[in-house]
Amino acid sequence: MDAFWQAANAHDWAPPEVRQEFRLYYNDTGNVLYYSMEDLPGTFLVIDRVTFDQQRFDIRIKDGKIVKLNHPASWKLAPADQGTPCHPQDITIVVDNNAENKQHWEVKTTYESD
Repeated sequence: MDAFWQAANAHDWAPPEVRQEFRLYYNDTGNVLYYSMEDLPGTFLVIDRVTFDQQRFDIRIKDGKIVKLNHPASWKLAPADQGTPCHPQDITIVVDNNAENKQHWEVKTTYESD
């Protein structure tokens, strides 16, 4: 039994080091697509644990760096293919989506970045 304990004490029992890599995947325009610890296809940044845990989608990627967006710079209503259906001559009158004569509108928001 002494040989067993000598061999056990001589063995390095340190657990293997597991390296976790936190990734933020984004598209060509810099919009965040998703966060993952897996090696998935696509463009990504390696980020720290705090950023990964926050899982923020109100940021953009510019020149390989995270850019926080300031408050919205402006809002405006714009004609669209989908959105809230309104009377074509009066945007304050919401109509049924099945109405023949309608104009869809949606809010467009622009942001300023740091």
